[in-house]
Amino acid sequence: GYFFNIQGRVCLEGLLVFGFGCVAVIYFLAPLLDNWLSRIPPRVRYAIVIVLSVGFLTDLAFAWMFPRTGRGITW
Repeated sequence: GYFFNIQGRVCLEGLLVFGFGCVAVIYFLAPLLDNWLSRIPPRVRYAIVIVLSVGFLTDLAFAWMFPRTGRGITW
């Protein structure tokens, strides 16, 4: 029921909202984040990358060893 609806998946309203949101992030939020991150010393950034990488690899290993298990998982 939306304007320029394409097979119930895409509409002009959603496209415009998503597009303007992406432009806002690129032109306003990204430079602020870049300035903030550039103030962090390189050694601290390196430590943060290591901690996040270990967390990601741990999660990946658990997801590989125990796929789709746990309370509330029905698939």
